[in-house]
Amino acid sequence: LSVWLTDSQDPRTKTIEAIRRGNGLVIRGSHVHVEGFVIRNVALQLVYIRRGGHNVILNNVLRYSAGNDGIHLTRGADHNLVKNNSISHVGYTGVEISRNSNYNTIQGNEISHCCSEGIIIQNGDSGGVGHKFIGNTIHHVFNEDGIDLKCGRDLLVRGNTIYKCSNLGIQIFNHHGSPDVKFKYDRHNKALIENNVVFDNGGGGIYVFEGEYEIRNNVIYGNGHEEPYGDSWGGEVHRKPGGYAIEIGPCFEIEGRPLKQRIYN
Repeated sequence: LSVWLTDSQDPRTKTIEAIRRGNGLVIRGSHVHVEGFVIRNVALQLVYIRRGGHNVILNNVLRYSAGNDGIHLTRGADHNLVKNNSISHVGYTGVEISRNSNYNTIQGNEISHCCSEGIIIQNGDSGGVGHKFIGNTIHHVFNEDGIDLKCGRDLLVRGNTIYKCSNLGIQIFNHHGSPDVKFKYDRHNKALIENNVVFDNGGGGIYVFEGEYEIRNNVIYGNGHEEPYGDSWGGEVHRKPGGYAIEIGPCFEIEGRPLKQRIYN
């Protein structure tokens, strides 16, 4: 931020008022490749993709979003790749996917110091199909879960390392899961959760609710209930005995048949 007064007076003798820009980078198109940027200190999203498809967000450093996300994909943002970025100190979520966005890949990112979830698929219109969350490192999430997938189907959660999150390491919770739900499409929740390392999280390890899941080959240890901790930017999660490694919540039938749940290795 530079200040140059038109009359060349010393700005140190003046009262200066400045505003912070809303979003860092907004993409409303497709086939955009963004690599090697440092984007920081915004009021809203550091990177915002709306309706665009086949974009690549690669090897960027994203820091300090006061009240919103590191990266937000929304309103039909399909087939985007978010890979090898460093995302931290955001006022809401590290990566958020919402509103009928499909087939996005979130891979190899380090996400930390979030006031809400590390990664979330937010409630919204029918959709959330075919997303892949692969090889991310998520830690120091101060109010919520490492990965929270609230709706969608055919999801892959593979090879992530998740620790020191205030609540759960991984949660797949279909909020449209009641018997009288209008969004029938979302009730066909399916996910493969494999080869993740989930430890030292406040609320528990892996929790799934409503849908068909296969949970295999994960390493889950040292998760327990949280205690109060410090401020959102510098606080630590302190555990006390209890908690669980894996919990399966209530599940309703799909099309008159029981759901298929598999947990092994």
